[in-house]
Amino acid sequence: MLLLCAIFSLSIVSYPVKAIDTNLVAKNDNASDIDLGISNLDYNKYEVLASNGDRVESFVPKEGLFSNDKFIVVERNKKSITTSPVDISIIDSVTDRTYPGALQLVNGDFVDNKPNLLTAKRKPLNISIDLPGMGKEKITTVNNPTYGNVSGAIDDLVSLW
Repeated sequence: MLLLCAIFSLSIVSYPVKAIDTNLVAKNDNASDIDLGISNLDYNKYEVLASNGDRVESFVPKEGLFSNDKFIVVERNKKSITTSPVDISIIDSVTDRTYPGALQLVNGDFVDNKPNLLTAKRKPLNISIDLPGMGKEKITTVNNPTYGNVSGAIDDLVSLW
């Protein structure tokens, strides 16, 4: 037994324990915290984006105007997230704050077209475009997915076509 203890203690001395990289542990903790936080969200999707909108006393559904030798018809339609969620989009006025694939907080600012990004270090993003004749060149990886990098990668893919 004494010999066994001596051999075991020699093996401990000759093979020291490797130090734990605390930065790696912190990164993994943050990633799991984010995953856990997102998976535990509990909300009514119809109330999150609810907005009273602008009150209009006299509603003109269509109007036409003549400008630069063209007749332009402006049509107004009331939209609801329950009936047509595909009609809700973020317009170009916020392209400096968001990009394809960005995670956004859905709150009052989102409804007011001022989205807030969930800021976290992102893993590389694979983008593919399925256009006729693209072959293997239709996929690219964006290592640092920001608005400029993602938009640039999309432009590069389209230019190969």
